[in-house]
Amino acid sequence: EVCKQPDVLFSMALDESCDASDTSQLLIYIRATTSSFQVHEELLAVISMKSTTRAPDILAQFNKVCEEKQLDLAKLVSVCTDGAPAMIGSTGGFVALLTKQLRSQWPHLPTLMSLHCIIHQEALCAKSVTLDNIMEETVSIVNFIRSRALNHRQFRQLLVDDNSTDKEDVLYYSNVRWLSKGAVIKRVYELQNNIKEFYSSKGLECKLNNPSFCQKLAFLADLLDHLNGLNTQLQGKGQNVCDLWRFIKVFLRKLKLFHGKFTQKQLTEHFPLLRDFAIVHPTEEETYEEFTDVFSTLIQEFEMRFHDFRNHENDLRLVSEPHLLQPETVSEMYQMEILELCEDANSRSVLSRAPVDLVSFWHVAFQYPNLRNHARRILTCFGSTYICESTFSHMNYIKNCHRIALTDGHLEDQLLLKTTCFVPCYYALSTNIQAHKSH
Repeated sequence: EVCKQPDVLFSMALDESCDASDTSQLLIYIRATTSSFQVHEELLAVISMKSTTRAPDILAQFNKVCEEKQLDLAKLVSVCTDGAPAMIGSTGGFVALLTKQLRSQWPHLPTLMSLHCIIHQEALCAKSVTLDNIMEETVSIVNFIRSRALNHRQFRQLLVDDNSTDKEDVLYYSNVRWLSKGAVIKRVYELQNNIKEFYSSKGLECKLNNPSFCQKLAFLADLLDHLNGLNTQLQGKGQNVCDLWRFIKVFLRKLKLFHGKFTQKQLTEHFPLLRDFAIVHPTEEETYEEFTDVFSTLIQEFEMRFHDFRNHENDLRLVSEPHLLQPETVSEMYQMEILELCEDANSRSVLSRAPVDLVSFWHVAFQYPNLRNHARRILTCFGSTYICESTFSHMNYIKNCHRIALTDGHLEDQLLLKTTCFVPCYYALSTNIQAHKSH
């Protein structure tokens, strides 16, 4: 109903995954913003795709849903998708086809903003973090302990008997979980003494007895801890695209700071595990060079990706930091308002504070109508498909191997109930129901 209002703008986030019965489920989330900056975010539809999931198939289902919900696509501001070729293919992807369709129907409207999920891009950057075969050896250690029932029982008992640790087990590695790599490496490093003792009791040699291996493990544990912190910042429902892009820019500056420190062979307190390890085992020059190469690769990855956000950086800055822009660098329709805002001490003060609630600020900024309308468009955008990913987790719980016969309609109903922000007025509903009289 909100989207049917004449002054509303909306954006969509789409993602696709298979359920327990191998049916492809396409989720479409919608975020609508009214002229009074009331933001509504809901699951629009769960579409079961029984055959192929090519771009034309997705577009056809998308148009069908919009027609059923009576959505005016002229009010569509942006679309956020994952990085699948069917979604973001330059000519034949869903976004390209949708953009072409909108341009043919409304040629005077601004071009549709297309954003590739910022969390997916960050996760792809994090995958570039490799150092020799440290991850493979770490997974091998974990698998040796956990893949054999007897080994697993004995190791867990070893941890119970050790009063110096509160950890109960090592962690399995999952390639599809964003935080898994860092968590696994950090846990192995924290339990290295227990693991070495366990290997010794089995009469086996452990890689953790090698100081060079442990040093690199400490480095990766610290670096991946920083990356996991960034990933956690990017997660969450209701995140606005300006804040998401700011997190990425800040982290890139951190990487360049780390690169400079390690180039100068300075161990920083930002890498506490590596710094403590170096007290006993000083870092060699060749190892510093290896660490510096890791930073170089990671910086290159961050600078190569996120091009969709960089293309709209001026648009984002008009919303998050207009007081820092030069009027000559923006469109003429905003120049006068930028000059007025730069001389408005109260507005500058609010925008300079961190964190800034941009929705609340622009909600009352009636003196800057053009900037306010631009802010409404930008703050409507999804910056990630996190909300889709979290819904897939609910889907896997609802439709599991024991409920594989659950119909698509019932699955959609349960997901809508699980994810909705609306709270029913039970009293009003109950007053319209006749009470059952006792006999």
